[in-house]
Formats: sequence, structure tokens, C-alpha cells
Amino acid sequence: MQRIAIFSHNRKNLENWLTWLEQDYEVAVVTSDEALLPLLQSWQPHLFIYFDINIREPFLKSILQNIGPMPFGFFVVAHQYNLREELLAFQLEADHYILSSSPPESVRSRIHSLMQKIEIRARSSKTSNPISLPHKQEIIKYKEIVLYPDQSLLKVSGELTFITPTQFRILTAFLTHIDELLTRDWLQKNVFNDADISQRSIDAHIAKIKRAIPSLQTDIVNIYGRGYVLRGTKSEVA
Repeated sequence: MQRIAIFSHNRKNLENWLTWLEQDYEVAVVTSDEALLPLLQSWQPHLFIYFDINIREPFLKSILQNIGPMPFGFFVVAHQYNLREELLAFQLEADHYILSSSPPESVRSRIHSLMQKIEIRARSSKTSNPISLPHKQEIIKYKEIVLYPDQSLLKVSGELTFITPTQFRILTAFLTHIDELLTRDWLQKNVFNDADISQRSIDAHIAKIKRAIPSLQTDIVNIYGRGYVLRGTKSEVA
């Protein structure tokens, strides 16, 4: 499925768009400046949509310069028309400058057309300069959680969420062992590679995971004196 990354400081502004975008595409929403560049670099979306009140030129320039030659489509969405911002959007090499009030059919057709062009460019590039590509990464889904193990990326309810690499490995262990008791000894051996780490440290990591993903507060259960279980059903994991 083609991927779309959206930046907006106010997720509520996106609700109408997300209703139909998520039907056709895999969507990640970022609401903080710090999270945008890591997402674009690691997740490699097919389309980046800047959906904010104003174009912050220094911020966007810095992001795009760090990316280098733009490997994805780029839309700027404005709440109301502004000629200066439209010109600025195209100076930043945006493919489209559109209004948030645009009919979904119009936006859909623009996205579809751009995605086709990107696909043609990608095929042409592979033909002219063949390279070996990595195997498609396995994605782990549990309720509103989506893990991308190959890229160490975590999305919760469509939004990029940051946890430490150690916590990412622990979370992966839970999501691949639903309803199984994971003892602290098992975690120490399989997650920490038998490193000299105290059981309290393991407990602290799990507590931080729960704080980062509130829905796991009740799903990850501490079995006193034994370990932890992620309560769920196999059908909730994809």
C-alpha cells in the first residue's frame, strides 16, 4: 500500500481528510517538528503533505535540504488562498498547492496522478540502474499499534511514537507472543542477550512502554513473581 506522511500541528484539522485518505493509503501523521525528519527519512513515504496554517519557510527548507533530492511527492495544503504562500510552495518544489476545503474527488485525482508519475519514475530508475532491494519488511499490527521492525518505527493511532530501541525490542516480543507468559529471565535472555541487567530495570522499561502507549496499561499484565503477559487475542495481531 502506498504511504502518505502528513505534518500538521493540529490533528483535528485533518479529521475530514483522514476519513477518506485512510481508505486508500497507509497514513502517518506527525504533529511535532522534531518527529518529521526521522519519519520522512525512515518511513520513506510516497507523498508528503504539509497541512498547516502557514508555510514556515526556514523549517521546511531545513527538512527538505536534509532529505536531499526529493524522493516523494509534495503537497502544500492551505486553509485559505494566499498568493505569496502559493508562490513559496512552488519555490520549495511542491507538486501541488491546494485548499483544505477542496473536494475529496479533486484531491484524490491529484494524488492518484502524482503516484502514477512516481511509480513510472521508480520503474525507469530501476531499469536504467538496477540495484538490489531489501525484502519487503514484515509489519506487526495490534489494535491501534503498528510496528515496522526492519526500520524500528512505531505508530500508534496513525501517529509516529518514539520509544527507545530497547523498549522497541520488548514491545516486539510482547506483540509476537500474545497471551504467552514472558518471564523476566526470558526477556533478559531474548531481548537483552543475557546482559547483566536487573529485573527492576526490565520492569522500568515495561512501565515506560505503558506510559508511551496508554492502551497497554491494562493489556500488559504483571503476573506476580513470574513475569508479564500481553492479554489479547491472536486475531488482533496482523
